[in-house]
Amino acid sequence: MIMPRLFSNYLKAVLVMENIAEQDVVVTQTKSFTVQQFSYECSLSRDDSGNLYGQTIPSYLDFTVRVSSDDNGKAFFERMQLNESFPYSFLFNVSFNNVRTLADCEDAMVATGYVVDVEEVYDNALNDEGMAEQMLIKVKLLLSNIAYLGKERILDLKITND
Repeated sequence: MIMPRLFSNYLKAVLVMENIAEQDVVVTQTKSFTVQQFSYECSLSRDDSGNLYGQTIPSYLDFTVRVSSDDNGKAFFERMQLNESFPYSFLFNVSFNNVRTLADCEDAMVATGYVVDVEEVYDNALNDEGMAEQMLIKVKLLLSNIAYLGKERILDLKITND
């Protein structure tokens, strides 16, 4: 028997459709998506001393987020139609305060790129009230830049898409 997945009240990762590295961005729980999974691979060349050289190979970031309603996922489809590069911030080990704004996160990553594919998936999951249907949005992003945001510093990785 296959057991349905359990909704977790602890947020390991959330997605915000903005660049959280900018000063005036306020992260609210209502405008963030729960990340179900993400994956990407970037290849860089290093010389014998370990120094980077050359260009990175164009890469895709695939991610799946849980959305609460059909309207919440509409933004991904709109961005795909615009064919422009947009930032997507992934925040890890997030906590929100009592007014549902970001209280703290362990670290973050801002991926900038073009949405090239969006897919809706419906799934049954077990929550506190019993069985519930959840909508998942799977997105494929052609990366142009990734910035890793830690407590101490920012590491910026440029990706060439030529």
